[in-house]
Amino acid sequence: MTKIKKDLYYKLNKYPKRLLHVLNVASIAQRIAINYQYENLEEVYLAGLLHDYAKYESNDFYNTYIEKEIINKYSNTKVIYHAYAAANYFRQNYNISDNIYLAIYNHVWGRPNMTLIEKFVFVADSIYLNGTNNTRYLFLLALDDIDKAVIEALELTFKSLKERNLQPVKIQVETYNYYKGVTKWKN
Repeated sequence: MTKIKKDLYYKLNKYPKRLLHVLNVASIAQRIAINYQYENLEEVYLAGLLHDYAKYESNDFYNTYIEKEIINKYSNTKVIYHAYAAANYFRQNYNISDNIYLAIYNHVWGRPNMTLIEKFVFVADSIYLNGTNNTRYLFLLALDDIDKAVIEALELTFKSLKERNLQPVKIQVETYNYYKGVTKWKN
């Protein structure tokens, strides 16, 4: 465990804002997990810590750790590359668990029927507890109903995309529709 954390700190040391972000995501995801009595809190923390490992990587790194078909499929939305590359990097070099792998892999767009750890990291990645982007309400919602928090995180993303004249990708819409359906049955 120490070696993987050293790798992360070495990688993000030159990006202090990103390092602070991953530390916050890890802590927030773990705090949400505690609320749901999730058993493996270290796994949640590690997934949050590692989720943005490949944020500033080169195309060579992406080409090494992402399948060619995926590179081609998402060439117009390269924002996803860091998630896929990081998940594959840690799987190949550290043999991370499937839970951690999925949480890293799906932290940007989510997916229908996510595991709890995926939801924790996905939502925590949208929570900022300081500055102008204060999303304390999203944190409180996550403590109350993680599925509703997934919907809210997606809605925040959709709003941001609209402001930049961008469209959500298909999996984001599918994820949103899935969780809208799930929460209808819960009410």
